[in-house]
Amino acid sequence: DAFVIEFKNPAGRWTEVKRIDGISPVLQSPPFDFYSVPVTGQYLYRGFQFRFRNISSRTGILDLWHLDYVRLESDNIPDRTAADVAFTQLPDYILKQYTSMPWAHFHENEDKLLFDTVHVGLYNHFDETRSITDSRVILERIGAPLFLPRFELATTNIEPAEFVENARFIPDDIRFGFLEKIINIADPQRYEFDLTYTLSISNQTPGAEDNDRVSRITVFDNYFAHDDGSAETAIIAPDDTEVAVEFESFIEDTLRAIRIHIPHANANVLNQRLNLKVWTEGLDKTPEYQFMNLEPVYVDEYRDTLQAFITYLLEDENGKLTPLPLPKGKFYIGWQQASRCQGTQCIPVGLDKNSPGAAQYSYRRLPESDVWELLPNSVPAGALMIRPVVGSETPTATGVESLQITGLSI
Repeated sequence: DAFVIEFKNPAGRWTEVKRIDGISPVLQSPPFDFYSVPVTGQYLYRGFQFRFRNISSRTGILDLWHLDYVRLESDNIPDRTAADVAFTQLPDYILKQYTSMPWAHFHENEDKLLFDTVHVGLYNHFDETRSITDSRVILERIGAPLFLPRFELATTNIEPAEFVENARFIPDDIRFGFLEKIINIADPQRYEFDLTYTLSISNQTPGAEDNDRVSRITVFDNYFAHDDGSAETAIIAPDDTEVAVEFESFIEDTLRAIRIHIPHANANVLNQRLNLKVWTEGLDKTPEYQFMNLEPVYVDEYRDTLQAFITYLLEDENGKLTPLPLPKGKFYIGWQQASRCQGTQCIPVGLDKNSPGAAQYSYRRLPESDVWELLPNSVPAGALMIRPVVGSETPTATGVESLQITGLSI
């Protein structure tokens, strides 16, 4: 594998000017490295262009490169520093356990489920120590008045080229005030809350203020989710291994569908099959529901998306809807490879590596074993992208028939 930088010459031909070789697979992402490439000679012409390419061995979801802080400068002295202090991560979700859940389950469990701490990551690109003296947290319900008053994040002095991560408890008066305002909200179909972090730094590089504001939306809808909706990698369950993800129902409800993200990766797995399973009385060998030999669907072939979920309705073998009652307590959604496969030929399920805390909810049972165990350390910590859909209404299933594209006439 390699990451390649190319310049276009005056004749319109691309020329390789820098090649960075790949590294052996690692469980933890390495830190960013600084590189500079001089623009000289024939490339100093009006209309100069450059581009980035990657060369992949196509052996799995391993050939990932992260590119940031691309600068074209007149200074001939390469300098890794920049006049900027940047946020390095998105804000928290406002839920402790989930990234999304139904409002009916959240209501009357607010104190248990609502976050009580905010985490912020910062990196100092200056060549001198900088003080963060004006940084704020704002929480508001989209389409409604401000819910959580602004309060300041912890101030800090950051050394040059240093990453810091701070955590601050939300003051009790602010948190309890927020709880008082949301307790009486009626049970809606959907609510969205936007959590925003801001900071103010003087004498920054022009344009660097784009890094001074980050926000994240927490959605309350008809499903539970541990993931952030984006897969950095995927896992497979070959050789009759079962994989299950834990959820908790805080009220009696009805499970009506299961959403799974099956990434369109190296191999085409449309000829493969999977079994979906649901356990409501503890993880054992006998699920309370299972649907055998389901076909995968690549949603990106029908919609402009790379991170969409397939929605499987709970049905029997005749296509009749069979919603499953959910008692209060833990339940599990899982899958098993139904057809024979090897390696990348098996059906993958997306894994969100940006939610490592969700690893505690993912289990497997090996063939011929009676024991369920957490996924091994060889699997990167993250959230498996499986979402149970609950409530009184049956959602629309994902299928080729419902994804046909309508022609456009001009």
